[in-house]
Amino acid sequence: YHNYSAERAREEKVGFAPCECLNCCPNDTAQIINVFQQINTDNFHTILKDPGGVPYTKQRTNSLQAITQLMQHISPTTWAIQFIASFRF
Repeated sequence: YHNYSAERAREEKVGFAPCECLNCCPNDTAQIINVFQQINTDNFHTILKDPGGVPYTKQRTNSLQAITQLMQHISPTTWAIQFIASFRF
C-alpha cells in the first residue's frame, strides 16, 4: 500500500495524467463490470471513458453471441491490448 501511495503522489507531483487503473478508480471498474456484457464495438470507447454513462440493465445478450459479434470487427489481440491499455496499469 505504501509503494502505491508514494508512486501516485510522485506521479501527481510531476504532472502525470490521472491514472484510471483499478486501484485509482474502483467505482469505474465496478461499473464496467456491471455493463461488461453490454459492451460492443459501437460503445467500447464510450464505456471506458464514462462507465457510468451507460445504464445498467439486466437484459443481457448471450456471451458467446456478444463475443462473436465483437470479434468480427476487431482481432482478439487488438481488443485485449485496447482493453488493458485503457486501465493504464
